[in-house]
Amino acid sequence: MTSSENLENTAPLRSPNSRSRLLELAILGTLKDRPDHALHGYELRKCLREKLGLFYSISFGSLYPALARLLKEGAIQEINYKSQNPPVVLSVPMTGSLQGELAAYKDQTKNTVTGDTQTNHPGNQNPTTRRVRKVYKITQYGETLFARLLKTDLGNNTDNRYFMLKLTFAQYLDPITRLQLFQQRKAHLLGYLKYSTSKSPSETSANPDPYTTSMLEYTVENTKRELDWIEELIETERTTERSIN
Repeated sequence: MTSSENLENTAPLRSPNSRSRLLELAILGTLKDRPDHALHGYELRKCLREKLGLFYSISFGSLYPALARLLKEGAIQEINYKSQNPPVVLSVPMTGSLQGELAAYKDQTKNTVTGDTQTNHPGNQNPTTRRVRKVYKITQYGETLFARLLKTDLGNNTDNRYFMLKLTFAQYLDPITRLQLFQQRKAHLLGYLKYSTSKSPSETSANPDPYTTSMLEYTVENTKRELDWIEELIETERTTERSIN
């Protein structure tokens, strides 16, 4: 067993709520995807929304506490990055979370430092502002933690968000674990399809109407399409395994 494999098998896992761990997994995976490019909070949130926006809502009120937990754990590294830019107008996003908006405001005001008085003199036609931004990179321990979280059941396997998050980073799973992930999803879908098709509209609603009936039919058809898709993923994994062996 190599030292990295030993770390992966022995690194302790905290036990916050599963939603928090899912977000931390998403953060670590996003940073792992960009090993040569550290990301600041806004870039990280943008990347997360691009990857998971349809399945997982990311707010500053949840992002910054998650970053703080990962920093404390040693899974990510915080780097102060300085750059020369024109004066910045602070813009605090309206997140619906007072905690998130306050964290974003503090992050901007704390990380903006004016240059020397000569550079920023009112008569200067090209005033500049030296900005100090906190950017984040994944650490070696973070790589280990990411690998463990990716293989760990962090929530309900029937949750679409849980499965889609695992699928987003499935390239980092070994072939056997990846195949197990797909097979578990297939088993869930088969069970759900059996349940859905065994119920008539009159059994699910006291007064079934065309819209309720249409919704149930739509759900069944979507489940069948996802089953076909999962079957393709499973067959691809098996074909790849056979070609290697």
